[in-house]
Amino acid sequence: MPSATPKASSIFPKQKGSVNDFENILSESEEAELTRKIQELESATSDQIAVVTLVSIEPYLTIESYAFDLANDWGVGMEEKDNGIVIAPGKELKQIRIENSMGIPQRLTDSEAKRIIEELMIPEFKQENYYKGLLKGIEAISLQLK
Repeated sequence: MPSATPKASSIFPKQKGSVNDFENILSESEEAELTRKIQELESATSDQIAVVTLVSIEPYLTIESYAFDLANDWGVGMEEKDNGIVIAPGKELKQIRIENSMGIPQRLTDSEAKRIIEELMIPEFKQENYYKGLLKGIEAISLQLK
């Protein structure tokens, strides 16, 4: 019987690094600064963050299921610690998700992630300040995790 979930390798783009701007909404210097912030967090805590700007979530119906499977496909976080986070905004989709692996919610709950999205990230995104919104989100996540 065929799987209900499509084969991951045929769906997800290839990960480029900590910041994967497939929508081309960030400059090279903005990508570099976000990468530096993410690397600082990883050095301090071993937690890993991947940012991926989404062009599409097809064939998925929800950004939540897409981000969850993407995190697993890319292997975000250390396997033994299960400590990965995917920040997945879609400018054209007008959606965003912070997806935590199982080792994260004790320090960053879903309600805290939702607050970060609604209070810090979305106001910047509405002003077309995607870099600033992502930076504020990463900084707030870092404060929660340290």
